Amino acid sequence: MKKILIAVIPFFLMFFTVQTADAQSLPESGDKTFEITTSPFSASPISFNELRLRTFQSEDRALRLRGLIEYARDRFNEDNYDTEFFISLAPGMEWHSAQHERISLYYGAELPISYRTTREHRDNVTNKNVSGGEFFGLGLNAIAGVDLHFLNSFYAGVEVRYGIQYRSGLDAEVSGETLQNDSSDFTFTNSAIPRFRLGVKF
Repeated sequence: MKKILIAVIPFFLMFFTVQTADAQSLPESGDKTFEITTSPFSASPISFNELRLRTFQSEDRALRLRGLIEYARDRFNEDNYDTEFFISLAPGMEWHSAQHERISLYYGAELPISYRTTREHRDNVTNKNVSGGEFFGLGLNAIAGVDLHFLNSFYAGVEVRYGIQYRSGLDAEVSGETLQNDSSDFTFTNSAIPRFRLGVKF
């Protein structure tokens, strides 16, 4: 078995080297990318917790979009159930600089927008936003990251974000009566994405 492995490993390394040498150059105008995130040493190494797309306007500039839509329905019986809806979109722009062979450093900005609402359906009555966690959010993030194009059409990368976020609570509606919610918060955020970005270029 060891002899087989010793014989196979050089061919594997040769194959990898050839594939790397033949890898496409950095993205060009018109190229698009799609990403998932991965953490190889965690219990769930691959996750798809948000949509991540980019379209390159030129070799060094790209439009980007992060997005997530969630809907949950907790049903007790035919006439009694709860629903929750959440959407988050973050359109933005990237500028790629310090490009060298298959490595590309980038920086940019994005505008995250989020909205969460809930409903409680009780017989013929629907109450809205009574759990206390419903909001409309708006922010602005500065972003920086690096892409490594290691195989034909495939790449990996990491990214960090720093920004500001404003959230405003949504008014509740109970038995047809509107209850004002004047709560709001304004926060500064910074985050290093704890997973690798794994993407495909097409």
